Amino acid sequence: MRTLLALLMVTAVTGCYELSFEGDPLDPTLTQLDNDQLFSTAATYYDVPQDLLEVMAWHQSSYAPVWDHPDEEHHAHRPSYGWMGLTPEQIDLVADLTGAPTDALMNKREPNVMAGAVLLAHLRDEISPNAPSDHVDVRWWPVLTAWSDFGEEWLDHDWAREVMRSLQLGLEEQATDGQLVTIAPRRIAGLEDVEFTAPPMGEDEEARSTLGYPHRARFQAAHSSNQSSRSGGAGAINRIVIHTTEGSYNGAISWFRNSSSNVSAHYVLRRSDGEVTQMVGDDRRAWHACGNNNDTIGIEHEGTSYSSSQWTPAILDSSARLSAWLVQQYNIPIDRNHIVGHGEIQPDSCSGRSDPGSYFPWDDYLDMVASYAGGGSPVPEPEDPPETDGTPGPLTFIAPTAGASVSSPFNVVVQHPQSHIELWSGPALLVPYIFDHPAHHAAEFANGSRNLTARAYRASGSFVSARSIWVNVTDEVEDEPDPDPDPEPEPEPEADTDIDGVVVLPLGGSTLRFSSNAGGDVARVEYWIDGWRIFDDATGATSGTPSDYDLTYTFNYTGTRSLEAKAFDASGAHTDSHTSTIWVPDATPAPCPVDVCADSFPFTHSGNTSVSSLDAWDSYSCAPGTNESGPEIIYEVELDALSQLVVSVDDAYGVDVDVHILTSLSNDDCVARGHITTSEWLNPGTYYVVVDTWVNSSGIAFPGAYDLTVSVN
Repeated sequence: MRTLLALLMVTAVTGCYELSFEGDPLDPTLTQLDNDQLFSTAATYYDVPQDLLEVMAWHQSSYAPVWDHPDEEHHAHRPSYGWMGLTPEQIDLVADLTGAPTDALMNKREPNVMAGAVLLAHLRDEISPNAPSDHVDVRWWPVLTAWSDFGEEWLDHDWAREVMRSLQLGLEEQATDGQLVTIAPRRIAGLEDVEFTAPPMGEDEEARSTLGYPHRARFQAAHSSNQSSRSGGAGAINRIVIHTTEGSYNGAISWFRNSSSNVSAHYVLRRSDGEVTQMVGDDRRAWHACGNNNDTIGIEHEGTSYSSSQWTPAILDSSARLSAWLVQQYNIPIDRNHIVGHGEIQPDSCSGRSDPGSYFPWDDYLDMVASYAGGGSPVPEPEDPPETDGTPGPLTFIAPTAGASVSSPFNVVVQHPQSHIELWSGPALLVPYIFDHPAHHAAEFANGSRNLTARAYRASGSFVSARSIWVNVTDEVEDEPDPDPDPEPEPEPEADTDIDGVVVLPLGGSTLRFSSNAGGDVARVEYWIDGWRIFDDATGATSGTPSDYDLTYTFNYTGTRSLEAKAFDASGAHTDSHTSTIWVPDATPAPCPVDVCADSFPFTHSGNTSVSSLDAWDSYSCAPGTNESGPEIIYEVELDALSQLVVSVDDAYGVDVDVHILTSLSNDDCVARGHITTSEWLNPGTYYVVVDTWVNSSGIAFPGAYDLTVSVN
């Protein structure tokens, strides 16, 4: 078999790249790489950061590109191909750079990821040649904004900000083949200094006069050639159609604003936070569902119908709130005849569609819509919610005020009526979760004009509103003179607002408890890990008084971590910090309750029933006439989404074992059985695969060695 190196024959010289597939781009040597190996190979050969490639692929295709479903055409996004979401122009450029066939670059996982790495390296060399190959820093920013090429600067910058947000928060998502892509969070210094074009948030007179959802983030009109008047106006609205964009949020917005697309929708929602952009007035006809446009409202959801990771709590919550407003506004019944999927109503005369797909939780969604439409909430409210009715409320910078001159470090105080806020400076995420009311943060900046943006979120993670100000950071800030100074006061005793140390108590696995030794005048203390503020596992609290605040936190990423405890006085001013290095141990996994637990898919295992000590089940409800009274081996399988579980066994000569799928540890709960292979569609949950030994009519058992394969579709 040819080696990978011989297969790829990748070299890079100044301004030129070679990529030779030696014929078939699906050579077994290349296709046998798992996702991590493929991204690692592409990143290594072209000197680009692997995690950047992986995050870009998630935002472009959700690791579930349309080519896996050639019977469908998707028109809610500009034409793009593969895991890297490459446009036809990008495909042609990579073909020119490499000599690789465009069909392979478009339609196969392996060459498409390689093509993404080639293009990323090419743009880096052209735009930012000093951008590092082994990690992401601010020098990659102009490369990302050039990559997207949506035709409007704010769309390019907003897409790049989303990529950087995923890198700053971390990412753990599942591809359609069941493999996880996991990226640890990190700080990206210098992002606050880039020239960032923020998305439009305020609305002009024309936008305010457009009929539509009052809680949208913005109105950005689809091109006039992609929409038309609605016969009967808003009075004709009778149905809501659920779509998926099959691409990125920004790509869908860009495509609807393109005069050549001939397609649009009323609303587009972002997957990460449910942000809503309206593009067509409700009283007008968006072109989203062929012959079903006149009586419908179209809601596009970022992502793909084929991804089990698609339906985040944030996008479902935001979508349900939007639908609840629509059903109230236009008297739409809340049922499956009036809230429908695009694939359910697409006529045969149009291209095939199946969105929103099998992963869309219809029952839960309709319950959420009904709850919001009735004035309730489908999720428990926090014990002490801020005074708000759940609708967007005022988001105000208490300190500093817009245009103020401040010296670094300075305290940022934001009043907000929601669950929490994120604090940004341009595309730099300063703090991801601030649950305090009001929110506090001690900010440090170099001198100059600096942007501060607060983005407010509900408990579900759905976006509510944003507020942005600019301040001037300088060393020369003078206090205003007091026009009527009081007599010199008597000196007061010096306040004890220091932190003397932090006690770290291991609680088992990767869970630690933190408590502080602090002065009596410390009003509250916060704990930060690697620059991020952490919250208590049980209460969600991010700060408390040292005397009664012990914070317990379970880490996702282990090893050496930087701990900082911050002290604040009664006025909210940051008074002291204590920094130390801690070690977070690996979590100890729970023991497998049966013989073997499948930890990923596809899962393979070599077993031998002749050495099994278990011989409990002699027959199964799914094949009661078959004698399975020989020894068996049990496997536990966890499904995260509706999936087809496929099980097959390859036994040796003289061995006869059968496979069974059980919904519980009972032979009465068998749902599928086969001699060589079996399969069953199953909802999320825990299931058991049993390999049991067959016994013939003479009572002779045939135990022995076998190879088992378990996969999901």
